[in-house]
Amino acid sequence: MKKWLITLLVLFFAFPVVSAGITLDDISGRYNIGDDIKVGGYIQPNQDIIMEYLSIRLNCGNLFSSDLNPDFDSVDIERGGSYRFDKSLILPRDYKGTCSFEVSLGNEVQTSNTFEINEDLRGDIFANRKLFKLGEKLEITTDIMYLDNEKFNGRGTIYLILTDVSANNTYFNKTLKVSDGEVTPYIISLKDIPTGAYTLNFDVSDRNKNKDVFSLGNIIVTDKLSANIILSKQEYLPGENLEISGDVDSKDYIFSFNLDDVKYEERFEDTGFYYYIKLKDDIKSGSHALKFNINDEYGNHYEEEMDMVIIGVPRYLDVNVNEEGYLPEDTVEIFAAVYDQGGDIYEDTINLNVVSPKKIDLLDMGVSSGTVYGLGLEKHIAPGSYKILAKSTDFNEEIYFIVNELEKINAYYEDNRLKVSNEGNVPINDEITVNIEGSGYNFDIKLNPSEIESYDLREYIKKNGNYDLVVDFKGESSELSASIVDDRGAFEKFTGSVVGEGGVVGSWFIYLIIVLLIIIVLYLLLFRGPNNNRKAYERKMDYKEGQEKLKRRRAEAESKKPRKLFNAKDVNEKDAKQFRDDMVKKMKER
Repeated sequence: MKKWLITLLVLFFAFPVVSAGITLDDISGRYNIGDDIKVGGYIQPNQDIIMEYLSIRLNCGNLFSSDLNPDFDSVDIERGGSYRFDKSLILPRDYKGTCSFEVSLGNEVQTSNTFEINEDLRGDIFANRKLFKLGEKLEITTDIMYLDNEKFNGRGTIYLILTDVSANNTYFNKTLKVSDGEVTPYIISLKDIPTGAYTLNFDVSDRNKNKDVFSLGNIIVTDKLSANIILSKQEYLPGENLEISGDVDSKDYIFSFNLDDVKYEERFEDTGFYYYIKLKDDIKSGSHALKFNINDEYGNHYEEEMDMVIIGVPRYLDVNVNEEGYLPEDTVEIFAAVYDQGGDIYEDTINLNVVSPKKIDLLDMGVSSGTVYGLGLEKHIAPGSYKILAKSTDFNEEIYFIVNELEKINAYYEDNRLKVSNEGNVPINDEITVNIEGSGYNFDIKLNPSEIESYDLREYIKKNGNYDLVVDFKGESSELSASIVDDRGAFEKFTGSVVGEGGVVGSWFIYLIIVLLIIIVLYLLLFRGPNNNRKAYERKMDYKEGQEKLKRRRAEAESKKPRKLFNAKDVNEKDAKQFRDDMVKKMKER
């Protein structure tokens, strides 16, 4: 049963419809509004037909047209005969969807198979490319057809829509005439619009209300130029020419770049370019960034950054110290650097030689350019002018620094003595004042640098104990505590002493004082008693008279001698001494 039904359906759709003697041709398919459509078939009546009119109407669901056969054909057919009809009809406006024709002749009505009527078109829209720069030309061509492959005639509107959701703006629309499916190649200059992705649509329609929208998809509008920039080399000397060449996908642009905050630019009207500048003689050494910019009149641009290297050239050597004058134990900070053409430190090794006024080397060593060497001065370094001789690969430089004189003492109490050291760098020949319990005592000080002298303060205290001492030297005071013990003997207490660091350095002075005291005591005992003054005077006068008599006798004897009584050589020493003693004895007895 099912097989029979399927076979019947196949036969129904495969062969023309036959009813009441009317058989219609197959007109299935798709048609546009306003298309010409042929409705044809055969009429084979079972009886004679005289003066019957052939009526054709369009049925599209809810729409049912009036008779589409304007000629009102009159049909006369004898029974058993056959009549062929072919009618070219125009599908009316506003009729679309699934439709069929109803063909009637008298009381006989036959419905055709169904077909589609719609407004769709076929074809495409073309652009010269998909990627554009600002200012470039978008060229549009079309090929649009009806469903029956006939060329379309009508109008179309081009839309250029920015696909950015936040904008969704139409930046261009233009209505064009479409003839035989084509528009005259249309050119759009893409300038003064935002960059981004655009949808290109072509919305077409004809007078029969057939219409469609053809989309090219996305085209990209960018403001980026393509360029190739080449430096003649990577490393340059100061004063050399910097040469730049390259090419750009544009023929009218401004080429510019920044070097060390200076802008250079030039306009070019060709895809290739060449540009050069002379580098400054004092340009900084090292890496320099070149920031290139290329801009055309439409706002397209290209940016690139390259590095070039400037080779440093040494220009001078600089040596200096942190102070003009120094004191012992100060640090002389010696800065030595070779500078290049740009005033930057040039990498080099500098030999530093420091020489004293007596031509003695204090330093002889190499340091890196741009470093500071700290030369520590000795505690008792001699004052004077010291020379620094700096020598680099290409330069020599000589400077001086001064070591100033320093008179300085250090006072401390040790081993029951006040000790004073010369902490300066010059000899001291002066005096110090030592204040003990409000009383000041002056002491001579004579020391070479680093020497120490000791002073005995025992005779200046009343009792043993701790004392606060103030030692003054040229307006500077030193305060110290001292535990002084007077452990001298009786004689030493009487005479006092000055003790040196290595022992009693003034003992000769003590002995001298003792001898003088003994002489004074003897003198007082022998010559300062009762009547000693008169007797001394008489002895003096007798001695003087005896001497004069002796002289007269010698003179008389010398004048009378006819002959020599005796030779002075005959008087021995013993006799002479006896004579003197006798004379002295006589004088004392008087």
